[in-house]
Amino acid sequence: MSRLDQLKAQIYSIAASTDNQANQLKGVAQGIQAKTGVVSSEIGGTASGSDTKIINSFTRAQQAVDQAANALLVAASKAREWADKA
Repeated sequence: MSRLDQLKAQIYSIAASTDNQANQLKGVAQGIQAKTGVVSSEIGGTASGSDTKIINSFTRAQQAVDQAANALLVAASKAREWADKA
């Protein structure tokens, strides 16, 4: 196996691992979203507005995790594109 073939195999492996990590993060984001729903149904509508602060915090966290997962998917795709062309 040539050095280029070895490098391509390594890049494909990294891309697959990155896909797996992104999918795990998508699961984390779904879990956060579910927790947000529970918080909303349990304490939603408090007079102090603390429920809104909590819900907004969970929502921002879920969005950040989603963005991280999407960025990983893009990185994996770009890595595969490079390996395909190499």
